[in-house]
Amino acid sequence: MSPAQRLAQAGRMNQAMRELLAAGFRQRHPNWTDAEVARAVAERILHARTD
Repeated sequence: MSPAQRLAQAGRMNQAMRELLAAGFRQRHPNWTDAEVARAVAERILHARTD
């Protein structure tokens, strides 16, 4: 796989992860606005830990 293909794949994986997170927040909080869901997704990614 070329470097460009790897970068494109990483972008697709990132977008899929964001969509899955958003779907989970929407399921748990059906009354949240799109802005609230987007903020929750961003906060989850910002504060993610890998330890």
